[in-house]
Parts: sequence; C-alpha cells; structure tokens
Amino acid sequence: MKRVAVLGAGISGLSAANFLIREDIELTVLEKANQVGGLMNTISKEGYQLEMGPNSVMLNNPEFLDLLKDLNLIDSIIYPENEAAKNRFILMGKKPEALPSGPGNLFGNKIIGWSGIATLVKEPFRKAITNKEDESLASFCKRRFSVSLFDNVIDPFVTGIYAGDPEKMSAKYSMKALWEAEKNHGSIIKGLIKSMRTKKADPRQQELPKQKMISFKGGLKTIPELVHSKLGNRLQLNATVNSIQKLPNSYQISYSQNGQSHQLEVDYIISSLPAYAEANLWNNSYGNFSEELKKVHYAPTVSIHLGYHKSHVKNQTPGFGILTRVLEKKSYLGILFINRFFPHNAPAEKDLFAVIIGGSRSPELTQLPQEELISKIKEELAEAMDISGEPELVNYIKWEKGIPQYNLGHEELIKEELFFRKENPTYQVIGNYIHGVSVADSVKKGVLAAKSIVG
Repeated sequence: MKRVAVLGAGISGLSAANFLIREDIELTVLEKANQVGGLMNTISKEGYQLEMGPNSVMLNNPEFLDLLKDLNLIDSIIYPENEAAKNRFILMGKKPEALPSGPGNLFGNKIIGWSGIATLVKEPFRKAITNKEDESLASFCKRRFSVSLFDNVIDPFVTGIYAGDPEKMSAKYSMKALWEAEKNHGSIIKGLIKSMRTKKADPRQQELPKQKMISFKGGLKTIPELVHSKLGNRLQLNATVNSIQKLPNSYQISYSQNGQSHQLEVDYIISSLPAYAEANLWNNSYGNFSEELKKVHYAPTVSIHLGYHKSHVKNQTPGFGILTRVLEKKSYLGILFINRFFPHNAPAEKDLFAVIIGGSRSPELTQLPQEELISKIKEELAEAMDISGEPELVNYIKWEKGIPQYNLGHEELIKEELFFRKENPTYQVIGNYIHGVSVADSVKKGVLAAKSIVG
C-alpha cells in the first residue's frame, strides 16, 4: 500500500487529499493550524456572513468542478446577482465610474476614452516581441496597449486582484495567458479569441457554467469543512513539520504536535506549505531551491468589513465593487459590494462592504494601529458611496503574509523547483506561490498531484 503525506490543509492540500481518500492509500494530512482551509474561512457576526479570505471563487477548470461534484455541492452553488456581477467601477476623482460591460459599451466610456478604444483596435496590428524571456507586467501592458489604458484599467485590476506592483510583477508568470497569446499569436486579442474557441471545443470545458463566480449559503468554508469531515483520523491538526529526511526509497518526516515529537515515513509527499516554510526544509540539501523560495514576497493585506443599514447608504447602484488608480492616492485598493452580488451574506435591509488595504502598493498602511486605519477607511468609504452615520458592523483582519507575488525573477524559482522535482519525483510542490495563485489553480494543482500518484 502506498504511503502518502499531504503537507498543509489549505485548499490545494485538501483537494489532493480528497482525491486520495477514495484510493487504497495510507494517507496522512499534516496541518500546522487548529483548523483546515488556510485563508478560506467564513464567520458569522452580528447577522452578517464574512469571508476572511477570498470573497468568491471562480469555477473555471474541470478539476474544480470534479471536486464540487465529489462533495455533492453542485446543487448548492450560489451564483451572483447578474447585474451586480457585470457592473465594475474605477474611482475617478471622488466618483465611481463604470467600466464597459462589453464591446457595445466602449463608446463614450469615461475610463476607456477614445484613445483607449483606438489602442484596443490597434493592438492586433502592433509588432510582437516574442524573443524576450520576461518583462514587467507594466512594461508588457504599456507596450501592447497604452500608458493611459494601463493606468486607468489594468493597474487597478492587477492591484485589486493580486495586491501586487505591476512594475515588479512578471508578465510571463503573473499573466501567463496574455504572455502566451502574444508569443503564439502575435497579439493578445487574437490569442485570447483563439483560446476561447479552443476551450469551447473542449467537452470538459463545456461542462463548466457560463457564470464562473460562485459561493455557497454557508460561505466558502463549506468546501474545506466537507473535506475535513471525510478525512477523519487521517488529518493531524496542530502538526508542524520540522524536517524531512530523504531515505533511499522514501521520506522520513519529523513533526511536532501538541508538544510531542513524531516521525512519519512515507513513499510520496504532496506539499502545499507556504514558500518560507518549504524553504526551511531544504536549507542544507537543496540550497539554491531554498534561497529562491525565501525570495518569494507575500504582499501584506488588511481586509475591513463594514456593515450599514441601507438607509444610510445613498449610492445603491448594483455592482461588484470599486478599484482605485494610483493617482487617486486612496488608502484602499478596492471596495467590494458584498451583499449586492451575494445577497445571502447580509440581512435584506443592510449593506456589507469589504475594503482591501495594503498590498505592494501601500504596505505601510497595514502597519497602522487598527483604530486609526478603520477611521481612515470609514471616511473614504463614506465619500465613495455617499454614506452617512456610523457602521453597525466593523470587522478587521490582517494577513502579514497575504498573496504571494510572481515578480521578475520568478523563472529562477521555476527552474530550481524543476531540478528538485527531477531529483525527487515522488515529492510534489503545489503551494500557491508557484504555477498559479488563485483558488481554482490551487484546486487543480492538488487534484493533478494526487492523480499522478494513483497513476
């Protein structure tokens, strides 16, 4: 019987473990925390439902769909309110301006402008540079489009989604689909159109819902909790991996749990540990790999939830949220209108906002005293959404190590991980700091890693 250890019970590790449960395998899952799910956690507070990590996930690959089927969650999926999901805003001055929801809305849009439309029309005819090994995401986007389109649209979205700095982010690895579109087709727009056609012809892709954004009545913690219930005594919480010794045909894991030291010998390891934890395991035996892991930057973030009675919020426009441009010099990266796209997260007469602060743009703000930052955010949110009065709900959560960044130089980590994998074919690294940062990417990596063991 194969002996397998999964290190970490975030969504990637849990996805791997869930697949392996059905097999004739001796499985052990080691998790440092006292609960599963990693950043994916949901709490209830004063009648509101709050996501502590991602506020929604994208069901955009077959592996994720298979996981939800296996957990009998397909019929429990909640899709967002259609109009709210389509309406996205960029802050321009003090006023949120709507982004075009489709090609027909481009004309007359204040954010895109006529120069932006001209840029989009010209993109398929711009000369491609396909021999560059890598370049910053900012450089890539400005080259393919324009500075104004980058400043007004691309930068706010990249910062809002990844909390990163486009001047430092690797275009090749942080926006791989765009990079490969230019490399393979000479144009981002041409490449994306061909990619969409290819996906439409794939039977497995056709199984996916048209609306990819999803949640559940009990919040996103529904997924990790269901896997947790299936694992039983295969899961060891409060278990910190201290070292891994490579044996001739196996690995010996040394870990501590509740003050006790333990040894575990296994044939295969799937590791979803964060980069800094993985690095400490290989200081002596794989120094270069360890050093590249230590270079991975995690952008610190703060998320503040604020709940109001709707009578205090004058701006009741349906929408997903607001992103900010650098020149606005706001304290927040974005504001999510939680209950407007997922109404189940707040009472009917209430409004719930999630304000994201920090990231690579303004990490210093995450170090402000909690009350000072909350006061600043309440003021700026009130201005953006025309709010009067005080919130009835305030919730603050800080992630010192938030979203890992795929910055320039990421390729060196890829190379070292590939070398490590060649020397250790029964050890797979699936952390979100490599080969995809999203929840859907993490699920896919976990499932594929598990499948490779089963054969």
